[in-house]
Amino acid sequence: MFKEDELDCGEDTEDWFLDLSFESKELEAVYFGFKMQDKKRMELTEMLNASYPSATLYLSIPVEGKFEVNFRKP
Repeated sequence: MFKEDELDCGEDTEDWFLDLSFESKELEAVYFGFKMQDKKRMELTEMLNASYPSATLYLSIPVEGKFEVNFRKP
């Protein structure tokens, strides 16, 4: 864990993240937003299946007439 004062994000938005590695079993699920482009989702799905095969993938589906989404496996 990092303390907030240990992070110097500055003005450059390229510095606003940390690249930390983790074990593939630590990634349990990925939820895709309903506005994500199909091509990008498919590219990411291929990468996730290769590198994180135990992760469950979900696609969000907006509920018509409501401010909510449902999730299903793609």
